Amino acid sequence: MLVALRAKGVTDVLAIDPSAIRRSFAADLGASAVHDPGEGSSPGFIGAHFGSRPAPFGGADIAQADIVFDCAGVQAVLDEALLSVRSGGTLVLVAEPHGNALAIGEVMHRELSVIGAMAYVDEFEEAIALLASGEANLAPLVTHRYRLAEIGEAFAMQSNAELAGKVLVQPGQG
Repeated sequence: MLVALRAKGVTDVLAIDPSAIRRSFAADLGASAVHDPGEGSSPGFIGAHFGSRPAPFGGADIAQADIVFDCAGVQAVLDEALLSVRSGGTLVLVAEPHGNALAIGEVMHRELSVIGAMAYVDEFEEAIALLASGEANLAPLVTHRYRLAEIGEAFAMQSNAELAGKVLVQPGQG
C-alpha cells in the first residue's frame, strides 16, 4: 500500500505495524514515520503527526488523518482506524475483515466515507506498469529465496513474521 501511495505522489504516509521488520520496510520504502502499536496508541501517534480534535459527541480524541487504510483486517485495528480519520475523511478497507464489525453510528455521525478495496479486479495492468517503470520497487521486500527442493524451509521462514518479509521459491532451481 505504501509503495502504491508513494508511486502516486502521496508524500506524507505514516505506517503502523507490530512487526519490526515490516516497520523497517516501511521506513526504507519512504514512510514519513513508523509506529509500533505495542508502544502506545496508534491514534495518538497519528494525532501527534496530523493533529487531533475532541470527538464530536464525546469520547476519545480523533486524530486528523484525511485517509486511513486498514491493511490488517483485525477488529482492534479497525477500531483504531476509526479514531484516526478526521470527520469527513475516508477509511479504506484493504484487508479481508473476517467478520469485523464497523461502528456504523460512528461513520454516520462523523460523515466518513468508507471504501472497500479488493485487489484483482482491474489493477494488474497498472501494477505491472508501476513495477516496469521503476516507480514502484518491491525488491527490498524479498528477504529470502529458496530452491523448490527447499519449499518446507521456505514455508517455515514465511511463517516467522519477525525474520521474513516476502519469501520466494524459485522453480527450476532444483
